[in-house]
Parts: sequence; C-alpha cells; structure tokens
Amino acid sequence: MNETIDTRDSAAAPERCFEHLRPRDQPESVAELSAALLRPFEVVGASLAVTECLFEEVPFVAAGERRSWFDPSGREVTAEFADSLGLNDSIALERPHRGMREIEGASWIAERFPDSIRSAEPIAVVWARWARGKLTVAAPARSVDLEFEGWARHLATGRTRVAPFRCPETGASGDRIVVSDDGEPTVPEALGICAVSGRRRLVSHLVPCGVSGALASADRLTECPVSGIVAIPSTLVRCDWCATGVAPSVLVKQVCSLCRDGVPLNGDSTWLDWLADHEPDASAWRWSFASSRIQGVLVGRRWPRRLALHVVRMADRQALRSRIRSVWGSWVTRFDAQSEVARPGANATQPE
Repeated sequence: MNETIDTRDSAAAPERCFEHLRPRDQPESVAELSAALLRPFEVVGASLAVTECLFEEVPFVAAGERRSWFDPSGREVTAEFADSLGLNDSIALERPHRGMREIEGASWIAERFPDSIRSAEPIAVVWARWARGKLTVAAPARSVDLEFEGWARHLATGRTRVAPFRCPETGASGDRIVVSDDGEPTVPEALGICAVSGRRRLVSHLVPCGVSGALASADRLTECPVSGIVAIPSTLVRCDWCATGVAPSVLVKQVCSLCRDGVPLNGDSTWLDWLADHEPDASAWRWSFASSRIQGVLVGRRWPRRLALHVVRMADRQALRSRIRSVWGSWVTRFDAQSEVARPGANATQPE
C-alpha cells in the first residue's frame, strides 16, 4: 500500500494532501543502470566503463479519476509518456523528498486541482529520475568519453541509449569499438592496412600511393623527384640514365623526362660555373639541363656517342650522383652521395 504523507496542519485551514512516490522499476543506483548503458557496445582491445552518472529527481503531478499527469511547470504530458516513465505504477518514497515543499507550494497546483481540498483523494507526486553522465573508452594511446543523458527508466529499458562511439580522428561512428596498432580507439570502418608495414592504422593516417593507389603510412612513402608523385618506394622504376627511382609515368624507353628533355645551356648560365667545379674538361661537352622542384639533371654529350650526367639537388645544388657512358653504351657511376661507393673522378673514363 502506498504511504500518504499528509502535510496538513490540524490547526490551520484545510490544505491539500500530497502523496509522494517513485516509479516501481525505476533504477535507483548507477549499478542498476550500468549494464543497460554498456549493452549496445562491443569492445575489443580497450575497456569501457561508466565513469560518471548523476541523477536529478523530477516531479510529475496527478489527481482525480482522470489521472492526467503534469510536469513541474504545469504542462500536461501524454498518457504514453506517463506510462513510459512508470508514473502509473509507483510506490511510496522510503523517506521524504527534499523538494516536496517546493512542488506542494507551486501556484499552478491550485489552478489544476481546484477541488483537491475538498477531495479525500490525495494529489500524487511521482519523482522520476533524469540521468546524465559519461562512459569512458580507455585505449593505450588515449581515452574517449561518450556522454549520455535521459530518463533513467528509458535508459534502463533501451528506449533511450548512449549515442554510438565516434572516432575522434576520422568521425566514423559505430557500436563496435576496436583499437589500431597505434593504440587509437576507433571503429572497424575507420581502419586501414599499411601496404608497406602491414600495420592496422587509422585511415586518416594513411596516404594513397600515387602509382598503385594502395594505402600506406606517410613515413613509408617517398616522393618521385621528377613528378612529385608520392609513392611506395617499391613502385618506383629506375631510370636507365640517372639511376633515380621515378614514377613509371615519367619514363619513355626507361629514360625519365629530366634526362630526356633537357634544354641546351647558353654561355651565361650559372650551371656552367657549377660544371667547371664538378666535371673535368667540362667545356669540351655540350650540356643541357632540366629540373623539377626537387632534382635537376645536367646531361653532357661528346662525340662519339659519349654521355656525362650529373644529378643535382635543387635546394642547395648539392651533387647527388655523377655517371658517364662510354661509346659502347655502358653507364659507369663516378659518384653517388647516397651509397658513397664512388668519389668524383673515381672509376671514371676521362673525357677525350
């Protein structure tokens, strides 16, 4: 039987009688609500827990045979909403609520229930719980909070649920939470495989190879010095002349466009001064030059069918590689700054 709390003073004029209750199956603690909050999610490689949950008691008022329910502002709520909160299946509060006097003194009570003084039936005040808080996904690289709020009974029954997890890096969302090989919490749709290392990484951390289209980590890619295309190193093809790995699109008969399409140097070109410091008897050769943002190639021609070639870093005009080809068509590397297997002038056939 519901307990009636009579706030009337026998010595004063008749007052309304109030009955304070709560929904019978409303969650009364975080422990009772936790399982329902976590239920939508599947977590692999991380942990998920309720790390904050606060309850706010909200009174709903009804009286008389019609049993219409009103919220704290005096607005009537629908019967379906009242049933969803369990207002019609309630039990007495175990102890007086601290907000009793405030709701009992509300001016709209007298307007809504003018006959409540004369009626023997008390006014029912059911205290429904509004919950707000957060779940925390804890992964090796970072933690992510999932905020929630709603009526406690709605959260418990699944009528309201915590919003799906949203990957903070990619924006992809879902209920299955996984962890990348970098320790980032995300959803499966936001993961990709680096074609070079095989590691599972966020797609926002992967870049498409400009040659094959395969995804790879940016630090596993290299830039074609001729075209600027960013590609997986294994997809670049070696130019037969300058021995540089380049995108296949810049090759014609295995010779890159910088080696093939040079413009003859005129007499006042500063590159002739550069050649004077790097090529023995440079004036005996006919030189052409072509460059990209990254790399320049100087090609010298000399009868009969001899070629000399210098690869230069454009940023500082640093020599990267020097090669020479004999009349028989065999290239000899004279200097390579990367391998340092040869020095300028070493293993070189001197110009005639």
